[in-house]
Amino acid sequence: MHFKTIALVLAICTTLMELFPFSNAAVCKHCNTSNNECFVDTFGITYCNGVLVSYPEQLELTKYYVDTRCCAIGEGAFSENDFLQDVFIPDGVIVIGDNAFEGCSRLSTVHLPDSLLIIGSNAFTLCTLLEDIDLPLNLHSIGWQAFCDTWSLKEVAFPETLRFVGDEAFAYSGVKEVFVHSMYIQCGYDVFTPDSLEAGDNLMLHFREDVFSEEIGDVSAWIEEIQQVDGITVIFDIPANSSKEAWWINPAFHH
Repeated sequence: MHFKTIALVLAICTTLMELFPFSNAAVCKHCNTSNNECFVDTFGITYCNGVLVSYPEQLELTKYYVDTRCCAIGEGAFSENDFLQDVFIPDGVIVIGDNAFEGCSRLSTVHLPDSLLIIGSNAFTLCTLLEDIDLPLNLHSIGWQAFCDTWSLKEVAFPETLRFVGDEAFAYSGVKEVFVHSMYIQCGYDVFTPDSLEAGDNLMLHFREDVFSEEIGDVSAWIEEIQQVDGITVIFDIPANSSKEAWWINPAFHH
């Protein structure tokens, strides 16, 4: 066969392979590539390169286990779903994006992995039935209004690793008791709103008993600020050098 003919045949084959690749994976509409990291599961939930990007608003599941290959929950992924009650997020997920669960009106429980580092802004806003959220031991940041209007949430514990809590993160929530294990934390304004409590209730903030030691970070400035707010009571009763994990399972230090 003539070399020019061979070159022409190879060029045609290359073009055909580009147009019709030998792959069973469909082209992802989010990243325009075809690979095994982009898929739609049996319930119609879309994953793109490890990110859960879309959960159908009208999907009538009450419980969902996020795929173990997932590393992030995308922005607005579950928002406005009125059926989901219980979500299990696997180890390996490091980010919950902005507005990820916003307006999930029946969501009551979210199981967070210890790998989680960031909870985005408005991530759980208006999850009015959310009753329990165990912030993981390696959490670093909570975005602004992340738990705003979570009326059923009563108690939360900040792990030692937490370094940032955004403006109004728990504003107008039902939180009445907070346990702060972090010694180095930057907090925005109105993280809690005691004016939203029922008449006669106080918001109780528990801190480590050694919080004003000479190694202390900027949490001391936050304490001085919130002590001036009516409706907030500050207590220094968490044992020094105790981790959240060890303290949380000890009933002697947990109400």
